Amino acid sequence: MVEDLIYRAINRVPLVRETMAKYKGNPAVFYQVAPNDEDPGWDGSAMYPRMDYGIDWQANPERKTAGTLVINLWCTNESKTPPEEIAGVVQTELSELFLTDESGTFCIVWSRSDYFESASEKEPKT
Repeated sequence: MVEDLIYRAINRVPLVRETMAKYKGNPAVFYQVAPNDEDPGWDGSAMYPRMDYGIDWQANPERKTAGTLVINLWCTNESKTPPEEIAGVVQTELSELFLTDESGTFCIVWSRSDYFESASEKEPKT
């Protein structure tokens, strides 16, 4: 599945391997939803920075398949590497990347970056 290829492409980025929190020994990169904070797979207490991604598929008569890839990067105020730095490197590494699986060939093309801030009483400010 193309979702697995995207996961591997994100995890090949050296800055991702170096800066992401660890989940079951791997960089904290998840398809759609990250595990909750009580999941025993988190290595240590750090759950940030982490990424999640999803694909919104669409019908497109000109192309067999089309969609929008959204990657969310979650960091806290205490993160050592600024999220803008991580996002810039991931954008550069994934933009114009071709991925091929049994269903076809896909190309990732960067469209835009949206910055956001989330606050929760139960988790640190992200």
